[in-house]
Order: sequence, then C-alpha cells, then structure tokens
Amino acid sequence: MPPLPADSAPASDEETAAQPGQVTRVIMICATCDQDETTVPLTDGLCPDCHALIADDPADIPATFRAQPPRTGGPEVALGELAAQLLSR
Repeated sequence: MPPLPADSAPASDEETAAQPGQVTRVIMICATCDQDETTVPLTDGLCPDCHALIADDPADIPATFRAQPPRTGGPEVALGELAAQLLSR
C-alpha cells in the first residue's frame, strides 16, 4: 500500500500534545489595573476605581485609548476638500 498523504496521516501522540487547546472560558480584566471581572464589576472595560480616576483627570488617558485623538493644531479641513487638494497635486 502507498503511504497516506501527510495531511491525512494520523497524528502521533507528540503532535497531538503539541496542538493548542480549545478556549472554553474567557475572563475580562480591567484595562488599566488588571483586576478581573470575578472580583469587581467592569464597565466599559474599567473597574470602578479606574473609572473614578479617569473621571477626575481625563488628561491621564493616553490618546491611543480615546475615541477621537486630540487635534494637534491647524485648521480643520473637510474630508472632501482634503481629497480635492490631494488630487489636484
């Protein structure tokens, strides 16, 4: 008999043990302090303590975590105008 193709050959015990397991449960953690959802309630990915800190001083939130990063300056240009400017070059 010819050998089985490599993709349909039965896996050895070592190959089976090396395969990643299946995720059956996910536990969410606070985005800043890593407290898990089983110990504190999470709202919008943050625990109550972190929510209070952010509410006191929102400037502490990195720009990458904000819904809309702050503008660096300069006049605001509509997207259509910007596209027209780029195409006219």
